[in-house]
Amino acid sequence: MLKREKSALRLSQRAERVEYDGFALFESDKKGWLVASDSVNCDCRGGVLKGGLGVTLCLRDDGTVWDLSSAMPEADTYFLLPQKQSDGSYTEKLGYISKYGTVFLYNEEKDTLSSRHAFSGRMKPLTTMDGDGIVRMAFVGNDGVYLYNEEEGMTATEIGRALPVGCVLKNRLFCAIAPFTIAYCAPLAPKDFSNTVDDSGSISLPREAGEIVALIALGDCVYIFYQYGISKLTPSGAAREFTVETVGYRGGLIFGESVGVSGEKIFFLASDGLYSFDGRAAKRTCENLTIKPIEAGQVCAHAENEGYYFLRFTAEDGEERGVVVDGESEEGYFAFAAKGLSSWRGKTYCFIDSAFHIVKPNAELPLSAKHSFVAENISFGAEGLKTLKTLRFFGEGRIVVTLSNGRRSKRAELTLGGGFADMRAYMRGERFTLSIVLKTGALLSGLQAETIKLTGAAKEGFAFTRRSKE
Repeated sequence: MLKREKSALRLSQRAERVEYDGFALFESDKKGWLVASDSVNCDCRGGVLKGGLGVTLCLRDDGTVWDLSSAMPEADTYFLLPQKQSDGSYTEKLGYISKYGTVFLYNEEKDTLSSRHAFSGRMKPLTTMDGDGIVRMAFVGNDGVYLYNEEEGMTATEIGRALPVGCVLKNRLFCAIAPFTIAYCAPLAPKDFSNTVDDSGSISLPREAGEIVALIALGDCVYIFYQYGISKLTPSGAAREFTVETVGYRGGLIFGESVGVSGEKIFFLASDGLYSFDGRAAKRTCENLTIKPIEAGQVCAHAENEGYYFLRFTAEDGEERGVVVDGESEEGYFAFAAKGLSSWRGKTYCFIDSAFHIVKPNAELPLSAKHSFVAENISFGAEGLKTLKTLRFFGEGRIVVTLSNGRRSKRAELTLGGGFADMRAYMRGERFTLSIVLKTGALLSGLQAETIKLTGAAKEGFAFTRRSKE
């Protein structure tokens, strides 16, 4: 039986503010920072949320755009071929290698890229120089080692078969001519791979760590990456004095096409995640990013720069993803998956919408990409039911904010004039999802949320209680 009793319970409001001093990506232990559950193309180094790398059109010497609309088939790697002019200066001619091994070079007469040589499979391009100062492109792969310049065309060397694996150190070309064998040319003689005591020859390597997948020049050494190991080749003095020593590595299968240099470190993708290597030991890096590559049929590419390492890989769900890692801090973020990702002389290039692009900071993203940061399940410092009154964003530029309480959403486009901008939310809920899209050049240094929480059960009125049977 219910008994009706008059009640005089009071209702009061308590306003609270919570401040977030920075932004972080995924599984971060940063206290007082807003942590993303999903993010792409956003760099949060130092707690500042800003857009990651973008792209800008790569122009020819005369300021016009490279027309790649007729460039078929799909590019695997781009390169820039140095061309010596009559006055001794150099210009650069755009070229690329298709994933089937065909070399395309820019044709001035037709104003397009045209086929120059068809190899039987993938080839790796490298820049070499001989003793006369003549610069040539070296192509290393299934058909062996070939050299190219405009005057002589494509010429074969005595290396008739190789893997698409090589590097250049101290004017010597090193290449893998078999799964467990490296060949090297004489200094300033990229055509000479003859077996000699002091200048050129080959080295047979142990088989315990699997086949050679990459050769990387760093400092005064060539680092040899195998499927499951790393060793260091020190080519000091004459060839007879070369030494090879094993470097500790206990990780998963290494994907050779991912191995690249940024600053003083080498970064690479393995079946169990992303690694950095300082010349002494390899360690997992960017562990806050969930990087799960497929192992069988992995197709990846990388670009390397003094400031960052850019990776494209195929994830276990079959989707292609991009990752950018700061070479110094080793902080990383997910990025757009760039096609034709290549690096030449300190610049990073890619292919987007039939055009040749340079990858740069503070540049526009490809049309379908956004600088997106999403944080979910946020209490804004007050547990339980409350009204989220205002969100104040600190920073500069323009942003698009979407707030949701699970039942409804509110969207606002804000310009942070004077260093901040407010979003009038007035949304009731316990937990919220906040989505932020940065426009090009925008950044956020902090966030303040104001909430209103009600205390007390009801205004003066009637309450019902159940009468005890006793």
